[in-house]
Amino acid sequence: MTTSENRGYSTLLIARVAKMDSRLITVKLAKACFRHNVPVSAVATTLGVSRASVYSWFKGDAYPRKGYVPKIEALVAKLG
Repeated sequence: MTTSENRGYSTLLIARVAKMDSRLITVKLAKACFRHNVPVSAVATTLGVSRASVYSWFKGDAYPRKGYVPKIEALVAKLG
């Protein structure tokens, strides 16, 4: 996963995620991506979903299908 195409995350998104339940796998993923400057496009490519899906997960507007949860958990573990 490359971070070269990272354009950063908005302060509004970061603030929104900070207020969410940190036990949610999507919140863990978002925080790991923020910490390691991993762009949404890289997450989307790695998981085989759209960037819009990843943003929806990060914002709490949607939750990934069960089949994606193990992939997300593995990605979170990889990012640390």
